Amino acid sequence: VPATTRPPLQVPYPGKVCSICRTNFVWKKTVDRCFGCCRNKPGPKKIAAVIERAARGIDSCSTCYGEADRGDNKLCTVCYGRQKGKNQRHKAKQRARKAREAAEAIFKGLGIAFDSASQPQAVAPEPAVESPGVATPSVQAPGVETLDIPAVAT
Repeated sequence: VPATTRPPLQVPYPGKVCSICRTNFVWKKTVDRCFGCCRNKPGPKKIAAVIERAARGIDSCSTCYGEADRGDNKLCTVCYGRQKGKNQRHKAKQRARKAREAAEAIFKGLGIAFDSASQPQAVAPEPAVESPGVATPSVQAPGVETLDIPAVAT
């Protein structure tokens, strides 16, 4: 198509004004900024491609300004997959944090110190003070016979 017969580049949605500069119109129904106020401002070729696609009734991706092939006012397949991966990683981190906090609460209730970087470690009990003349119970293996030694009175 010769350049003389091309229509001038016009923003396809002239009804909504940019929320930042309040002078230019937005480039898509679902956005609130014009091309000049976008955080990732596209170059002139991408702007022309977006406007040309909009004139043909094809939506563009809000992130990369490519053709949005996932339906009406959606991200393109590549940007959607990237965003979905970010959401999944964020949710996995949240689940891990909640599980770690629950484990800490359980171990704290049991009197066990919990170090999230390593395994739970038992807190050593304070040594019992023995009084003279009192026999202390001992732990023995089952099936092992021990001699009874009477406690010596002092």
